[in-house]
Amino acid sequence: PSAGQCANTATMQVTVNPNPTFTVAGIDPTTCNGTGSITISGLTPSTSYDVTYNGVGPASMTTDASGNIVISGLASGTYTGFTLTSGAGCSTTVGTSITLTAPAAPSVTATGGTMCVGGSVTISASGLPTGGTYSWDNGAGTNASATVSPASTTPYVVTYTLNGCTATATANVTVNPLPTVSAGANQTVCEGSAVTLSGSGAVTYTWDNSVNDGTPFTPAVGTVTYTVTGTDANGCVNTATVDVTVNPNPTFTVAGTDPTTCNGTGSITISGLTP
Repeated sequence: PSAGQCANTATMQVTVNPNPTFTVAGIDPTTCNGTGSITISGLTPSTSYDVTYNGVGPASMTTDASGNIVISGLASGTYTGFTLTSGAGCSTTVGTSITLTAPAAPSVTATGGTMCVGGSVTISASGLPTGGTYSWDNGAGTNASATVSPASTTPYVVTYTLNGCTATATANVTVNPLPTVSAGANQTVCEGSAVTLSGSGAVTYTWDNSVNDGTPFTPAVGTVTYTVTGTDANGCVNTATVDVTVNPNPTFTVAGTDPTTCNGTGSITISGLTP
């Protein structure tokens, strides 16, 4: 120092704290309605941080043994603007964008059918995306298709399960009644007479013994049971029977015996008749 000047010294310590450095990574939801998580790693252990981000909330935040911050309970969506601020007030924002995508929700369609009483029909379902499982109500099983025989019109509901989620659809089975078919009243005729058989109660009719519905024919002597099959407008079928009896015409011979006296009488004998 110059003459007449006094001097002294002092020190000042300046601490420069580092800004946080970190990386972010996401884990997608495992089910269609589930949640995923984002892990913030590369942090200094045993150091507390405030975390902010832009995205769908709410969520929970925990720190694991390695000092990683795990943000869990996150719905599907895009998360950006991750900012970490240390206890020293230093902060870092990364431009990483994390998109969490849940598996697609399933959908299913079902196909029913129409049947007649006593018959059966195949119902089927188709689920998307593929790879799920099926479950039918009313005892129809767990396959994509099933053969069912309900006694009356019945809805069958199928549940399609995939990625922890379900979708349902209904296959309607309509049961049509059988037609009430009649073959008409039993008939008794004489040999050589024509007979006409006609069915009723349906739309079309098919007879056995080469008989055509509504067409006259001449049956042989004896009793025959004829069966008619009637089909209605729904394709349902039923049968009926009718007996046709044909009696033989009489067969005989005639012979005469002359009178034995001039004023006497003779006779005629008819023979060959059924006793």
